[in-house]
Amino acid sequence: MKTRKLVLDASVIAKWYNKEIYSENAQTILKEYISGRVELLEPTLVLYEVGNAVIKNRQLTVEDCKKSMKSLYTLLKDVLVELGEESLIKIVEMARKLKLTLYDTVYVYLAEINSATLVTADNKQYEGSKQTVKTVHLKNYTLREK
Repeated sequence: MKTRKLVLDASVIAKWYNKEIYSENAQTILKEYISGRVELLEPTLVLYEVGNAVIKNRQLTVEDCKKSMKSLYTLLKDVLVELGEESLIKIVEMARKLKLTLYDTVYVYLAEINSATLVTADNKQYEGSKQTVKTVHLKNYTLREK
Protein backbone atom coordinates (compact mmCIF):
# COMPACT_ATOMS: atom_id res chain seq x y z
CA MET A 1 0.00 0.00 0.00
CA LYS A 2 1.47 3.33 -1.08
CA THR A 3 1.49 5.97 1.64
CA ARG A 4 0.19 9.44 0.95
CA LYS A 5 2.51 12.40 1.54
CA LEU A 6 0.89 15.19 3.51
CA VAL A 7 1.99 18.57 4.76
CA LEU A 8 -0.26 19.66 7.63
CA ASP A 9 -0.27 23.30 8.53
CA ALA A 10 -0.38 24.43 12.14
CA SER A 11 -4.15 24.92 12.03
CA VAL A 12 -4.49 21.14 11.67
CA ILE A 13 -1.81 19.96 14.10
CA ALA A 14 -3.00 22.36 16.83
CA LYS A 15 -6.25 20.39 16.82
CA TRP A 16 -4.33 17.35 18.08
CA TYR A 17 -4.08 19.26 21.40
CA ASN A 18 -6.89 21.81 21.35
CA LYS A 19 -10.46 20.60 21.05
CA GLU A 20 -11.92 22.71 18.25
CA ILE A 21 -14.09 22.32 15.19
CA TYR A 22 -12.73 19.52 12.96
CA SER A 23 -10.52 18.13 15.76
CA GLU A 24 -11.87 14.66 15.00
CA ASN A 25 -10.59 14.89 11.43
CA ALA A 26 -7.19 16.03 12.71
CA GLN A 27 -7.14 13.06 15.08
CA THR A 28 -7.87 10.77 12.11
CA ILE A 29 -4.78 12.09 10.34
CA LEU A 30 -2.71 11.62 13.50
CA LYS A 31 -3.84 7.99 13.73
CA GLU A 32 -3.06 7.46 10.04
CA TYR A 33 0.42 8.93 10.57
CA ILE A 34 1.15 6.79 13.63
CA SER A 35 -0.04 3.66 11.78
CA GLY A 36 2.13 4.48 8.75
CA ARG A 37 -0.78 5.07 6.37
CA VAL A 38 0.38 8.62 5.66
CA GLU A 39 3.80 10.22 5.52
CA LEU A 40 4.19 13.71 6.96
CA LEU A 41 6.61 16.46 6.02
CA GLU A 42 6.67 19.47 8.30
CA PRO A 43 8.66 22.70 8.44
CA THR A 44 10.34 23.39 11.79
CA LEU A 45 8.11 26.47 11.93
CA VAL A 46 5.19 24.19 12.84
CA LEU A 47 6.62 23.59 16.33
CA TYR A 48 6.37 27.28 17.18
CA GLU A 49 3.04 27.91 15.52
CA VAL A 50 1.40 24.96 17.27
CA GLY A 51 3.14 25.89 20.52
CA ASN A 52 1.61 29.34 20.26
CA ALA A 53 -1.87 27.88 19.72
CA VAL A 54 -1.42 25.57 22.71
CA ILE A 55 -0.24 28.25 25.14
CA LYS A 56 -3.18 30.46 24.15
CA ASN A 57 -5.57 27.68 25.22
CA ARG A 58 -6.52 28.76 28.73
CA GLN A 59 -8.08 25.35 29.42
CA LEU A 60 -4.54 23.90 29.50
CA THR A 61 -2.19 24.39 32.41
CA VAL A 62 1.47 25.28 31.85
CA GLU A 63 2.30 21.64 32.60
CA ASP A 64 -0.24 20.50 29.99
CA CYS A 65 1.40 22.84 27.48
CA LYS A 66 4.85 21.47 28.26
CA LYS A 67 3.61 17.89 27.84
CA SER A 68 1.94 18.84 24.57
CA MET A 69 5.17 20.33 23.23
CA LYS A 70 7.18 17.27 24.25
CA SER A 71 4.59 15.08 22.56
CA LEU A 72 4.61 17.24 19.42
CA TYR A 73 8.38 17.14 19.13
CA THR A 74 8.46 13.37 19.66
CA LEU A 75 5.78 12.84 17.00
CA LEU A 76 7.38 15.10 14.41
CA LYS A 77 11.14 15.00 15.04
CA ASP A 78 11.75 12.57 12.17
CA VAL A 79 9.67 14.51 9.63
CA LEU A 80 10.84 18.07 10.32
CA VAL A 81 12.38 19.83 7.32
CA GLU A 82 14.77 22.75 7.73
CA LEU A 83 14.53 25.07 4.73
CA GLY A 84 17.56 27.11 3.72
CA GLU A 85 18.28 30.46 2.11
CA GLU A 86 17.39 29.41 -1.45
CA SER A 87 14.03 28.11 -0.24
CA LEU A 88 13.38 31.30 1.70
CA ILE A 89 13.87 33.38 -1.44
CA LYS A 90 11.43 31.18 -3.37
CA ILE A 91 8.93 31.33 -0.49
CA VAL A 92 9.05 35.15 -0.52
CA GLU A 93 8.27 35.20 -4.25
CA MET A 94 5.51 32.64 -3.82
CA ALA A 95 3.95 34.51 -0.86
CA ARG A 96 3.65 37.68 -2.94
CA LYS A 97 2.14 35.79 -5.86
CA LEU A 98 -0.36 33.88 -3.70
CA LYS A 99 -1.12 36.84 -1.41
CA LEU A 100 -0.47 34.68 1.66
CA THR A 101 1.68 35.30 4.70
CA LEU A 102 5.24 34.05 4.62
CA TYR A 103 4.31 31.61 7.41
CA ASP A 104 1.46 30.10 5.40
CA THR A 105 3.52 29.95 2.23
CA VAL A 106 6.18 27.80 3.91
CA TYR A 107 3.65 24.95 3.99
CA VAL A 108 2.65 25.50 0.36
CA TYR A 109 6.28 25.49 -0.74
CA LEU A 110 7.07 22.33 1.22
CA ALA A 111 4.06 20.57 -0.31
CA GLU A 112 5.04 21.71 -3.80
CA ILE A 113 8.67 20.58 -3.70
CA ASN A 114 7.66 17.19 -2.29
CA SER A 115 4.58 16.58 -4.47
CA ALA A 116 2.55 16.33 -1.28
CA THR A 117 -1.01 17.30 -0.41
CA LEU A 118 -1.44 20.29 1.89
CA VAL A 119 -4.13 19.91 4.56
CA THR A 120 -5.38 23.05 6.30
CA ALA A 121 -8.27 24.17 8.48
CA ASP A 122 -7.65 27.81 7.55
CA ASN A 123 -10.01 29.11 4.87
CA LYS A 124 -7.63 31.81 3.61
CA GLN A 125 -4.79 29.29 3.43
CA TYR A 126 -7.04 26.87 1.55
CA GLU A 127 -8.12 29.46 -1.02
CA GLY A 128 -4.59 30.79 -1.56
CA SER A 129 -2.91 27.38 -1.73
CA LYS A 130 -5.23 25.41 -3.97
CA GLN A 131 -4.04 27.21 -7.09
CA THR A 132 -0.48 25.94 -6.55
CA VAL A 133 -0.68 22.55 -4.81
CA LYS A 134 -3.28 19.91 -4.11
CA THR A 135 -4.97 21.29 -1.02
CA VAL A 136 -7.64 19.69 1.15
CA HIS A 137 -9.62 21.57 3.77
CA LEU A 138 -9.62 19.62 7.03
CA LYS A 139 -13.43 19.62 7.10
CA ASN A 140 -13.34 17.56 3.88
CA TYR A 141 -10.51 15.22 4.84
CA THR A 142 -11.39 11.56 4.56
CA LEU A 143 -9.46 8.31 4.65
CA ARG A 144 -9.96 7.99 0.90
CA GLU A 145 -8.08 11.20 -0.02
CA LYS A 146 -5.47 10.34 -2.64
